[in-house]
Amino acid sequence: MKLELFEAFDDQTGAAALDPTLNQDKWMAAAAFEALDELQQFDAKRYQAKDATNSFDNEAVKGLMAQEGTAILPIMMLDGEMVKSGSYPTIQEIGNFAGVQFVEDEGCGGSCGSSCGDSCGGSCDHC
Repeated sequence: MKLELFEAFDDQTGAAALDPTLNQDKWMAAAAFEALDELQQFDAKRYQAKDATNSFDNEAVKGLMAQEGTAILPIMMLDGEMVKSGSYPTIQEIGNFAGVQFVEDEGCGGSCGSSCGDSCGGSCDHC
């Protein structure tokens, strides 16, 4: 299964670019695509426009943008067909499209090694 997310050029730098509260769906989509791409049955890729002209190498996306302009971004495609546009897909939507269910990691503060030593099997009580 091929999942693609085409995003507008993002020129944010510094703390603003790293702040997940500015666009939680964007950050959750990024995490979901990263997780899916690690699984054999998925080819999950994110593409950001090369520059402020918001150009992509994908002809279907170019055609959609020629009709709708940049307001159509981001665009999520599933096996070459557009399934969502104009806003980032939620984690639930990505799960529905991919046929998977994402669950929140309640242990280790959200990432292995952050509070439990070197792995999620570390020494803290909740791991």
